Amino acid sequence: MDKYDLNKYCRVLGHDFHFANKLNSQARQSSAERAWSAISRFYDNCKKKIPGKKGYPKFK
Repeated sequence: MDKYDLNKYCRVLGHDFHFANKLNSQARQSSAERAWSAISRFYDNCKKKIPGKKGYPKFK
């Protein structure tokens, strides 16, 4: 799954969950992009073996 698939999946989740359906499409896409950047940063830091920068993504 890549960044664009995650954005497309937000539309499906909007139909499945009532709280996600209340949000407009830009809000859903923005949260998907933030999640994707946190996940990719996690794996990039693991690959680069940066000390102190590893851990689970922190969502706000």
